[in-house]
Amino acid sequence: MTHTNEDLLTLAERLDGIEIYSVREHLVGFGTRPIEAANNAVCEAAAALRAIVAERQAVRDRALDDAAQCCADEADRCDDAVKWGGHRRYIQDCKAAAYAMRDRAYAIRAMKGKPE
Repeated sequence: MTHTNEDLLTLAERLDGIEIYSVREHLVGFGTRPIEAANNAVCEAAAALRAIVAERQAVRDRALDDAAQCCADEADRCDDAVKWGGHRRYIQDCKAAAYAMRDRAYAIRAMKGKPE
């Protein structure tokens, strides 16, 4: 099962809230080194989760950019077909296709700001 970005961020928030100092009574004879090490490990784990989420989002954004660019390129091809001319019905279809592809490109780009 793949965890969602929201799950990972929630876990990172929970890790930030953990207080390792509550185990001090178990580590009385060992000094503060284990407590510091545990605190560092928890902070590193939370940071790693946030880094994973950021990388996932970057990959998703690149994929959405590629898809939007593909739609925009196809719309340009349809515009070129209209310029070349042809049967009236063909030109109407090309104009409609160009409009639809630009609309899809806009919708895909709008998805970038939304979580998965």
